[in-house]
Amino acid sequence: MNLTDSVRLLARFGDRVVDEPVSAGISAVPFESAMAVRSFFSWPGKRNYEGSWWSSTMRAHVGFESLLERDFAMLADHDGDVVGISSQPFALLWPHGTEHARGHVPDFFLRLRDGGGRVVDVRPSGMRIPRRISSK
Repeated sequence: MNLTDSVRLLARFGDRVVDEPVSAGISAVPFESAMAVRSFFSWPGKRNYEGSWWSSTMRAHVGFESLLERDFAMLADHDGDVVGISSQPFALLWPHGTEHARGHVPDFFLRLRDGGGRVVDVRPSGMRIPRRISSK
């Protein structure tokens, strides 16, 4: 259960976990090198397809949970303005008892050539299903 009193961000970098309030300084965090904050699960008969795309931009695999995410990863990998890609890069956790208390894990984070970043959800907002995310 999320018991925070402010919107928090969780991200993993190897053995290090970033757990801090969302602020303007959060933009300096190198999310393009973040590990996925949750695992991709597979089972027989599952309707979507998950896997990993070998990214020439990252020189590493980038995970995806659907063919739509795979197609986005492929396009981002071939975009000359993208210099970093990570999948499921962080979780946003809203305070317990608020409308958004379920939290959200974006599909991708892109680091751009000019130093900026872009958070991407590949599905339109009307098609997303909220998931409960715990900070524990």
